Amino acid sequence: MSAKVIVIYESKYGSTKLVAEKIIEGMKRVKGIETCFKAYSIHCL
Repeated sequence: MSAKVIVIYESKYGSTKLVAEKIIEGMKRVKGIETCFKAYSIHCL
């Protein structure tokens, strides 16, 4: 069994990006987890 996890973040100054990176880093250690890391920009709306 596997799971897919996506972490979407928006970070104006970079601190939220660091947290999102750490979440992905931890998830990659779990067997059967496929991760995806995406930045979100409010300016794209």
